[in-house]
Amino acid sequence: MKKTKFLSFILIISIMAMGAGYAYWSQDLSITNTVSTGDLDVQFLPVNILESGDYSGTIQLPDDILALLSSPRHFDGSDYMDVNLGYTGKDTINVTFDKIYPGAGGFVSFIIVNQGTVPAKLKDVRTEGVDETYAGLKDYLDYSVRSVIKFQNNGGIYTNYEVIETPIQADTLDEFRLALKEQLKDVTLQPSELIIINLPWWLGGGTIEYDETEALRSGYSISMPTNIDGIDDNDLEGQTLEFDLKLEYEQQTQ
Repeated sequence: MKKTKFLSFILIISIMAMGAGYAYWSQDLSITNTVSTGDLDVQFLPVNILESGDYSGTIQLPDDILALLSSPRHFDGSDYMDVNLGYTGKDTINVTFDKIYPGAGGFVSFIIVNQGTVPAKLKDVRTEGVDETYAGLKDYLDYSVRSVIKFQNNGGIYTNYEVIETPIQADTLDEFRLALKEQLKDVTLQPSELIIINLPWWLGGGTIEYDETEALRSGYSISMPTNIDGIDDNDLEGQTLEFDLKLEYEQQTQ
């Protein structure tokens, strides 16, 4: 029987020994006198860890990932649409867009890392705790993901990478949720592997090649279009949107 928790959970399997202590395990894990199940531990990571210290084009995990918070970022020094990402634990990113202005946007980037001992695969993507100061605001914004890149761990340094295809362009928050789920559902994360969503263009010294166009790579992750039918732009100016993003992972068994 398998029980899951959001992003961080332990898979517990009860195995009944039969005959002379015989046990069967469906994965490539060793069976000794004491059965050890392994940990399923997939968690969010703030992407600003890549900008700390003497960054040399490789990616290293910090010792204390929960103590690091992503700092707000304006796109191209814009005075509009502040973006704040809060990491309140291993299982949740709290996303806040403040001072929204029609025609402006913000940049969102985060890391998903498998800190457990078993392969993991996405089960579901959820948005919860939506708080908007203007009714329907979450569906007036445009959402995009320009890049999804998976890195492998080579002795503690992340160098090998795989660019995942299919950039996302969504017109509502729920469309974004479903598109992100579709994009990640077939990506298996082996232990110590990580995915970077929207790898910032200023990192890596241009060593990573994207299949997307330059315009898509350099644009906003979240933006507020102008001239929305039936809506006065002035009504949307200065509004705030907040929601929690949760990714539910399960053990990859095949």
